[in-house]
Amino acid sequence: MSQHPKPTITGPLFANARSTNPSTSHEAARKVEKTGKAGTQRAAIAAFLKDAEEPMTSEEIADAMGVDRYTPSRRLPELERRGIVRRCAQRGCRVRGSLMVTREHAR
Repeated sequence: MSQHPKPTITGPLFANARSTNPSTSHEAARKVEKTGKAGTQRAAIAAFLKDAEEPMTSEEIADAMGVDRYTPSRRLPELERRGIVRRCAQRGCRVRGSLMVTREHAR
């Protein structure tokens, strides 16, 4: 895996908590945006997928990037809403073995 600079993706893109989540989840989403961590994570995932040779599951992305499995799971929907990443076919995940959605950079 090549090293990528850590730019942030800016614009109308924010970390979200579900409306049914407790207030602490909403506060955590605001904090991760305010500190810039979410933007840095989105940029790293987008850059990683741009270099990927094939669509990948969130678990495969996390494993390859060496990050917590929840990081791509939280950031991929945000990147999809922005049109940076798109959903692809489901297939068996090489990490978990279960059927999962794959994603690729929208190039």
